[in-house]
Amino acid sequence: MVWYSIFLGVLAMALMLYYNLNKEIEMKVEPQKVEEPQVEHIGIDGVYDDLYESKNLQKPLTITLPSAEVAQQAVLLEKYSEFCVQLIFEDIPKGYFYDTPLTGDVDGIKDIVCQYQDGKTILSIYLNDVLAHIQKVKDREITLQFKPLRQVYDKVVVIDPGHGGEDAGVMYGDVYEKDITLSVALKLKEMLEKTDIKVLCTRLEDETISNQMRTNLANAVNADLFLNMHCGFDEKNESSHGIATYYNDTFFIPDFGNADFAYIVEEHVVRSISGSSLGVAAGEVDNELLKHSMVPTAWVEMGYVSNENERGLLQQEEYVNKLAYGLYSAIVRSYEQMME
Repeated sequence: MVWYSIFLGVLAMALMLYYNLNKEIEMKVEPQKVEEPQVEHIGIDGVYDDLYESKNLQKPLTITLPSAEVAQQAVLLEKYSEFCVQLIFEDIPKGYFYDTPLTGDVDGIKDIVCQYQDGKTILSIYLNDVLAHIQKVKDREITLQFKPLRQVYDKVVVIDPGHGGEDAGVMYGDVYEKDITLSVALKLKEMLEKTDIKVLCTRLEDETISNQMRTNLANAVNADLFLNMHCGFDEKNESSHGIATYYNDTFFIPDFGNADFAYIVEEHVVRSISGSSLGVAAGEVDNELLKHSMVPTAWVEMGYVSNENERGLLQQEEYVNKLAYGLYSAIVRSYEQMME
C-alpha cells in the first residue's frame, strides 16, 4: 500500500512537470509577426517579367512616371563605386512600377531594384561596368542611355573622400574625419563640374565604402588621376600640424606618375591655405589604396584633427573652400603637365 501511494505521487509529479514543460515550450514557439521587406527586384539578367519589358533593343531605358512634374523633380544620384545609378522620386504610390513597367534596352544593365524609404521611391540601376549615362526628360518620361565612359569623356578624375558610414576615421569629440573629407570632396566636385573634367566620387554621402571598391572604380575607368583625401592625427603631440602627401613608389607609371601628381597636390594645397608643408613621401607599403591603384594616385592629409587650431579651421566653410580650390588647381595643373 505504501509503495502504491509513492507510485501515485511520483506519477502525479511527472504529469505536472510534463504539463509545465509543454506550456513553456508553447509560449516560446509562438509565431512572430515579420514585416515584409519593402524591396522589389526588377528582373534583368536575361529574364524579363512584367516590371521590365525589352520592347525595343535600340531604345534607351525608359521610365514613365505619373506626371511631368514628378519627372522634372526626380533626383539622379551617381553611385559609381557600386557601379550604380539611382533615380529618386517623390509622390509615387507603392507598387507603381508593377502597373507601369520600365521599357528599353537591357544592354549594360545587371539589375534594377525598387525601394521605398521615407515616402520616396528609389530605383537603383546596377550596371555591368562603369558607364556614362545620358539623361533626358520629356513630359512624363525619363530616358537613360548608357555608353562606355571613355566614349563620352576625355578627362576622368576619381575623387575619394576617405572613410564614411561605420568608419569614422580619426576623431576628436564630435569632429569626424569622414565628415571633413566629404565636405571638401563635394566642394571640389562642384568646382570641377564647371570644366570639361568628368568627376567620379567614391561616395557622395555618409556611407561605408570598402578600399577595394574605391580602387576598383579608379582602375575600371582608367582614371587620369585618383585623389584620396584624409586628415592626420597625432595623439602624442597635439602641436603637429600641416599638409602631407603620399604616393606609391613601387608602381611606375610613365610620363606622368604617382610622384608627379603628389608633388603638385602638396604645392597647390599649401599655397591655397597659406599653410605648412610636411612634404611629400612614399606611402606605407601596406596602404591598400596606394598599393592596388594602377593610375596616378595621391593621398593627401589636409590637416590634423588632433591639433586644436587646424581642427577648428577644418570645420569652417571658408577654409574648406580654400582646401577644395587648392585641390582643384592641382588637378588642372596636372592636366597641363600631362600635355607638355
